[in-house]
Amino acid sequence: MSLLHFEIDATGMDQLVMDLGATEKQVKFALHRALARTATALRTMAARKLKDELALRAINMLRKRLKSLKLRVSGGDGMQLWFGINDMPVSWFKGTPKRGGDGVSFRGQEFKGGFVAKSKFKNRKTIFKREGKGRLHIIEQQLAVSDRAQVVIEDQIFVQTEEIFWKNFQRDLTARVKYKLGEA
Repeated sequence: MSLLHFEIDATGMDQLVMDLGATEKQVKFALHRALARTATALRTMAARKLKDELALRAINMLRKRLKSLKLRVSGGDGMQLWFGINDMPVSWFKGTPKRGGDGVSFRGQEFKGGFVAKSKFKNRKTIFKREGKGRLHIIEQQLAVSDRAQVVIEDQIFVQTEEIFWKNFQRDLTARVKYKLGEA
């Protein structure tokens, strides 16, 4: 989980509002719509980039675990972006688990007491570990991805947030003024 913050240039917004002759209501609606569209764009970009960076088998696996992005105005002068990525099962990643002396290794991570078996999803090889001393109740092991994902999102995705927001805000506000939406 991480919370990122970026500032909005209020003078640029005020200048655009004055140039277009937009009402306060139009600005408010355009701001909320631009925030929603920016969040959607960032989520899509993050999913595509992380699929390659984490070497996942399919992007839909990542979408299941990428928590929704939320952009909100904080005190009127900036926005905060929250995202969180949970650990993912080994079967979701490209690669083959290797048996070793005390367990199994996968992508440089050792799973002591683990064993290789087929997953119940799409018959992929994965790593399981027994819980307790009995034969049953086995748990599929997971890889931690939040640190790598956070670096990718901060360094490659988040840097584009302001550009995406301004493009969406300007487009929406211009359309609202042109077609006289939300004047009253």
